[in-house]
Amino acid sequence: GLVRQTRAPTRSRLAVFPFVAAVRRSGAATLRRRATVQLCAEGCQASDGAASATASSAAHESRQRARTTRETAPRAVELTSRESTSLSRERTTASRADAASDMRLLPAGAPRLGLGLAALGRPGYINLGRGTDLAGDRSVDAMRARAETVLDAAYDAGVRWFDCARSYGESESFVGGWLEKRGHAAEDVSVSSKWGYRYTAGWRVDTGGDPHEVKDHSPAHLASQWPETDAFIGAHVRLYQVHSATFESGILENVAAHAALAALRDEKGWALGLSVSSPAQGDVVAKALALEVDGKRLFDAVQATYNVLEQAPGPALQAAFDAGATIIVKEALANGRVLAHPALVE
Repeated sequence: GLVRQTRAPTRSRLAVFPFVAAVRRSGAATLRRRATVQLCAEGCQASDGAASATASSAAHESRQRARTTRETAPRAVELTSRESTSLSRERTTASRADAASDMRLLPAGAPRLGLGLAALGRPGYINLGRGTDLAGDRSVDAMRARAETVLDAAYDAGVRWFDCARSYGESESFVGGWLEKRGHAAEDVSVSSKWGYRYTAGWRVDTGGDPHEVKDHSPAHLASQWPETDAFIGAHVRLYQVHSATFESGILENVAAHAALAALRDEKGWALGLSVSSPAQGDVVAKALALEVDGKRLFDAVQATYNVLEQAPGPALQAAFDAGATIIVKEALANGRVLAHPALVE
């Protein structure tokens, strides 16, 4: 969950910033070992011992590379669990450090974790037990009060990053109002948001089969949505993301949309990213990170589904990380399925 996982069960190395529920760092190694067992049960050829051997081999190779390149290149930092708590402040390569410095996603000293507003900004969502938890009152005022309670709890626990979207109902309004009430300055709190989906449920839980949100990645939709985000939370926004980019939505080929995003970045100073969630998310990431406008890479960050049950995008996320992009992990506990698996919780 809210663990900065730096090693997948393979040799892939990822620096991630999950959005979901917390797992103690002391249990991270156990979780990774159990993850290997789970993956093997679904066709993986590795074993727990093999994973340990691979980790040892990777560490040895990293040390060898560091010795041979110390005089001519930045030192490579081996990503071990012991170093994971301090790695957020270390530079693995000059390009990564430059990208992180340019993006400035988090306030100084903030933990690399955040709170997503997908379930807090609208009355209908996929969470189990939601009706019981909300005690039947899903009015805008009641949901705003509940959202502020959760935001306060997260802030008290040290969280300084909050993720919204135009399609998350009133999430931007809730967060913007909370920031104003509490007096949290822009330098102390970071907000990211997304455009591309339009909320169409009209504050209903039962829409009679109609979709709760409709995707539109056109330049016209971007032009209508970013000013709304700006009005609610603009002073605190550090990252603005394409919501659920896919090949089918056309965003990866829409040159006009790319130009509009680049202009927005230059005008507002917002870093640009995209979220991905389709079975082809690894291919989407690879395509997106190759996009440029006027010789400058368009996207600074990728938000992807990655957990012990979904490892497919690993290589693409590794490549993006190596290229200096920020990697944000969503659904790190597989929407709670990990916590329902005894072998993974043990």
